[in-house]
Amino acid sequence: MKIKKLTLIAALCFGVGTAHAQIAKTITYQGVLKDASGTKITGTVDLDLNIYAASGGDSLYADSHAGVSVVNGLFSVDIGTGSGGEISLPFDQAYELGVTFDAGTELSPRTSLTAAPYALNAGGVNISGGSNGDVLTNDGNGNGAWAAPGAGPQGPQGKAGADGAAGAAGTDGVNGAAGTDGAAGAQGDPGPVGSEFWDGDVAGDIYSVNSGNVGIGTTSPATTLEIAGLTNSKAVRLSANGGGDNVPLEFVIKANNNAASTARIFGAAGSTAADNSLLFSGNASDVHMELPGSGGLKLNKFTSSKGLTLKGNGGGDSVPLDFVIKADNNATSTARIFGGASSTESDNFLGFSGNSVDLHMQLPGDGGLKVNKLTNSRTVALTANGGGDNVPLDFVIKADNNATSTAAIFGAAGGTDADNFLSLSGGGGHNHHLSVKSSGDVGIGTTSPDGKLHVEDGNIKMSNSAPSLLIDDSAES
Repeated sequence: MKIKKLTLIAALCFGVGTAHAQIAKTITYQGVLKDASGTKITGTVDLDLNIYAASGGDSLYADSHAGVSVVNGLFSVDIGTGSGGEISLPFDQAYELGVTFDAGTELSPRTSLTAAPYALNAGGVNISGGSNGDVLTNDGNGNGAWAAPGAGPQGPQGKAGADGAAGAAGTDGVNGAAGTDGAAGAQGDPGPVGSEFWDGDVAGDIYSVNSGNVGIGTTSPATTLEIAGLTNSKAVRLSANGGGDNVPLEFVIKANNNAASTARIFGAAGSTAADNSLLFSGNASDVHMELPGSGGLKLNKFTSSKGLTLKGNGGGDSVPLDFVIKADNNATSTARIFGGASSTESDNFLGFSGNSVDLHMQLPGDGGLKVNKLTNSRTVALTANGGGDNVPLDFVIKADNNATSTAAIFGAAGGTDADNFLSLSGGGGHNHHLSVKSSGDVGIGTTSPDGKLHVEDGNIKMSNSAPSLLIDDSAES
């Protein structure tokens, strides 16, 4: 207990008798005890009392009292009746009293013992002479002298006699007006600390057990918070107090080093129900994922080092991301993106499936592109966005010295289907080095071959030990 203020009242108690009677060597010590806020204390304290010479030095007398009662701040103790026994000091010099509560630090400053305690020295005074019945008087010069008792002043009134019998009770008088409220009493001692957890239930719905687990809808919660019995019509609802467009549900995660981070789920209200959204934040600040009221999923804050990672539960060679498409007739189909794990990283691949079963396209870990399940009716189609007559498919070739060159395959559209052709270019300018028309005619250096093979502005070079050119003109004969 911390003591803020102590008011002391000290008085000397002594025996009354002849000059040779034994005088009790005790001092009555009273005080008022308050706490740090100034409130008077009620309870019990242990007192350690020490008497010192006012000139300094160690304690000359020590007396301890355990369990001293304190009522509304007031206590009283007789020094000399505790562990130290009667006071044996001669009281022939100035003394000071030191007080310690509950084995704490001695209060400062000490209390000077004045006047009354020095009357204890009278026990050692011996005035010779006198006869039995004489009284001690003053001889007029400040000295004590024995003399026969004379007529003294009238003594005090004697003790009152016993009360007579009580008379019959009279009729009750009229009730007086209520008095004003009295001053508030001192604050009582704090009660004992209650249980850390409550027991039982609240309105038959919320249950707690002394393990610290809380159950809503269950009387035997197995985790810190367990909510049972949820249905489409019985959900967990968080409502903002006073409105606003965000109702956060925050998760504060504390690491072993006591550093804390906060994640958040909250609802954002738009102008219409379709504009409402459920938002997810990994840092209680940025919006990392959104579920719009109109449907779909939005992922934000992507960078080259912050991507979307899908991990298989327990391993395996596929980590699927399925897309379920529902038609107007409620029929559904599933498309899938998944990773395939092989013995080395270069053999890993990212797979794409249009039916969640077949592997239609692969991006191998060592580069390239694989397209599977092609047939006459299942082809690779490149479509220009917004029209135009060329849809290029470029091939960028990187040499060992990091220099790059580009080859291209692209389709060119003519005025009719018969005028369409496929062109191959060996440079990055999409030049028509080799063109194949829909009629089957092939042009080198021209996009309009007028024969099965048409070479424009160039020579045909044949290199062989016995070069020959066979021309079959049987169709002409």
